[in-house]
Amino acid sequence: MVRVEVGGEERVAGEALEAFFCCYSIGDDVEDKLKQVLALHQLICGMVINIHGEQVATYGDFSAMTKNGLVTSLAGTPEDARATFNHTEGQILPAMWSQGCDFAFVDKPTNDLVVIVFGIGNDDAINCYWFSKEVSHSIRAVFNPSGHRDGA
Repeated sequence: MVRVEVGGEERVAGEALEAFFCCYSIGDDVEDKLKQVLALHQLICGMVINIHGEQVATYGDFSAMTKNGLVTSLAGTPEDARATFNHTEGQILPAMWSQGCDFAFVDKPTNDLVVIVFGIGNDDAINCYWFSKEVSHSIRAVFNPSGHRDGA
């Protein structure tokens, strides 16, 4: 069970989603959207990649992640980022990656954006799976509130 603080009140993450979206307006700025997801789930850092493999937004403390680890593997170069974007095609999402205590969730809220969030934790695979689903729900709600794959 993941607990987060929303408006000074501790809640279970699933319950926190509704309160979070009631307290914060969702702006058009991609970095602000990324910050919202990271804050809600107390994640270390993240990035948004477009269809060309370009990082259109990054936020957080990437230095806290293992050097030459998941961040480098998933988006260390534009080619890596493009490969990560392309890897989402036809895959069950969110994709989960882990290396030691570092983990990453990769999701595709629209046809032209991939969101990668990073964290540090020692949870078992089942808890990590459920946490990835909670984070994915937030990513899709923040980056694509209409629910249409084209983001419209």
